[in-house]
Amino acid sequence: MSKSHSGCIMVFLALAGSILSLAGCASRQAAEFYVDAIVLKEMGRTDEAVEKLNTAVKADPRFSPAHSLLGDIYQESGQLPESAEAYEKAAKLNRWSFKDYFNLGKVYQVMKEFARAAKAYVRACRLKPDHFEAHISTAWCYFQLRQYDDALEYGRAANAIDPNISQVQKLLGDVYEAKKDYDQAINFYRQALEIHDSDPNAQEDVPQDANKLNIMMSLAVAYLKAERYKPAEEVLIQVIEIRPDSARAYQYLGDVYEAKKDYDQAIVFYKNALEILAADPNAQETALITGETTDIMTSLAVAYLRAGRYDPAKEVLAEIIDIQPDNGRAYQYLGYCYLRLKDNYDKSEEKLAQVQKAIDSYHKAVEINENDWAAHKGLGDADMLKMLHEKDDRLKATAIEHWKRSLQIKPDQGNHEKLRKLVEIYSR
Repeated sequence: MSKSHSGCIMVFLALAGSILSLAGCASRQAAEFYVDAIVLKEMGRTDEAVEKLNTAVKADPRFSPAHSLLGDIYQESGQLPESAEAYEKAAKLNRWSFKDYFNLGKVYQVMKEFARAAKAYVRACRLKPDHFEAHISTAWCYFQLRQYDDALEYGRAANAIDPNISQVQKLLGDVYEAKKDYDQAINFYRQALEIHDSDPNAQEDVPQDANKLNIMMSLAVAYLKAERYKPAEEVLIQVIEIRPDSARAYQYLGDVYEAKKDYDQAIVFYKNALEILAADPNAQETALITGETTDIMTSLAVAYLRAGRYDPAKEVLAEIIDIQPDNGRAYQYLGYCYLRLKDNYDKSEEKLAQVQKAIDSYHKAVEINENDWAAHKGLGDADMLKMLHEKDDRLKATAIEHWKRSLQIKPDQGNHEKLRKLVEIYSR
């Protein structure tokens, strides 16, 4: 047994001796089992330690140290529900135990039970108002719960405890970004980078510095959402200089140029992103699972549509549907694509065939998502075009219903006044 382990055991035994001297009969018996469990745990015989602790709590159910140590052992072995149950009992029995509330929060956080984690962390913060990790963990859990004001309260408290931790500035930036206060988000992301870059240890291997890249990407997105395209582009270029294989950086550069209505350049960047994913089979597989690939493909298809390049848009959308047959957005854009493609034909029958394909695509989009206002709008347009060719009043009625449904879902959509006017005219 190492000297450090021997020292730990001696400390525990000294504490246990104090407990024994103060305990009553049942508590004394429980404390004896508890002491045995400490020794067994330090020897790595955790199963026997758990058995001793269970015997201890049977002897005295109110013996909180035994519940607490059970929580420790279960947490270390990954038995999180059992750990949470033990810490809950320990904390209930000892309302002043920072250790039990803090560990209870950690366990619930790993279990993604963020409401329970936040509740435990809040109690831990009250017991130790200057504990950095308790406050930043509370803020993070509230952020996951989308309780942004509470997240800001505890995030600011963590920042007051230690203002030189980039993790805090990054989290505060994330909270403000979620609140759509992009200027504040930008300020905190920039502070996070300044703190990060001032840490000499963070400079040792910049290309592999995932934390810095994460902050930079968040900063670029905040600039993009704030419609500050030039600094967004500058940050993304810096990211690519550090990580030339960052598909996400190329995707966001595409978003920058799409927002600037430079669709040809956006297309180039979206294709670069897809080429990077295709070059790495492992990355491509992960991106397919997470939906990153289809997100980029959708952006590429939209850029093609806005550039008036309908044939390549149609090809990309068909690929998306092959990957994700339930992708309603792809069907909605495909419907739009067919409506635009009809103008490439001279014969009315050929035009009508494209309109019918648009109707079929929009119907599929609505079937997948009944609340897709754009699909209802497009379906109304396509039905009305078909009605004008076939002179079928039933098509006119369905077109009007889809237009009305689109306006009901999104009353403030672009050209909504024009659409209301069309409903009024064709309803006469």
